[in-house]
Amino acid sequence: MVIQRAEIKIAVFISEHIIAFLAADHLPGLLQECFPDSEIAKGISTKRTKTTAIIKNVIGSSAKEELIESLKNNKFRVLTDESTDIGTVKTCVTVSSKRLAAFSQFQKFMEVEPHRMLPSQTRWLSLNMVVSRILEQWDALKLYFTDTWINQRLLSTEEIFKIVHNMVFICRFNQYFQTERVVITNLHKMIISLFQEIFFLKREYVTKTKLSAINPKMDKFQLIDRQLYLGAKVMSHIDEQNVIANNVCRKYFFERCRLFLQTAACEIQKRYNMDDIILSKLSTLKPKNVFSLEYRDVQPSLIPLIKVVPYIVSNDDTIQLIDDQWRRLPLLLSKISDEESFLKLPIDEFC
Repeated sequence: MVIQRAEIKIAVFISEHIIAFLAADHLPGLLQECFPDSEIAKGISTKRTKTTAIIKNVIGSSAKEELIESLKNNKFRVLTDESTDIGTVKTCVTVSSKRLAAFSQFQKFMEVEPHRMLPSQTRWLSLNMVVSRILEQWDALKLYFTDTWINQRLLSTEEIFKIVHNMVFICRFNQYFQTERVVITNLHKMIISLFQEIFFLKREYVTKTKLSAINPKMDKFQLIDRQLYLGAKVMSHIDEQNVIANNVCRKYFFERCRLFLQTAACEIQKRYNMDDIILSKLSTLKPKNVFSLEYRDVQPSLIPLIKVVPYIVSNDDTIQLIDDQWRRLPLLLSKISDEESFLKLPIDEFC
């Protein structure tokens, strides 16, 4: 029993201090040499296999049971501060001297400033300086990751290669939400706009069908190749003689673009409910709408929004008071000195 207790303590020590399991192969012999008169040391046989088994099947199982009991009997919350998060995302061209040297060649070729990439160590929305630097180096980055993926076939850069070659409007959508400002009042409108913008289906079908009911893969509503809009540069080159002559590649190009757009549309549908009853009404709180008399013709009351969030305000008298105050707000706009700046305030500053 004493020997088993010692073996468990050794396994705990190895696990706690993140010591390689390989070291356990040499530890019993070392202890026996250091303590030749100890019967406990002579009985210890925790080499790599046994140590691994103790940690997984004894210590791990026991800790898991304790954690389950603790979660049952105590209140807890999801981690919001990620300062203790151990991530698996690695830096690419910000640390490695070899990659920095390779990247600098692409910077020279694209004639961009030889600035270093700025790190963003957390998964919080990117800081403005980080985003600005990425945009500044965008062309050089595209060339760099194209080279590492196509020529060197580095799997680690495959995902980055795909991201930097996303269509401009998708990048523009991502960039809009990489801000420190509160933009949730625009979320529904922006997603709807993106969803409609990427469409490759007949306009009549898109405009007359509920967005939530649209099937991006329905063949009978697909636009033909020459009707697909893939950007100004594509439009200017797709009808050149050398492109027309290679009809197989031209057709394959359109097929790949159509598949990309279909996948993008399907992924948006998976992630967002086009009929969301709350997010679709949050635009009512935008300063521009709050103080607009014209908007009152469309939305004369806050009641539609209040009804979908009943737990915020449940008392009828309070609801009436809030609605009266909201309806009077347009009349106060004339008393504000800088109306234009005031109406452009982010929702968090306005509130």
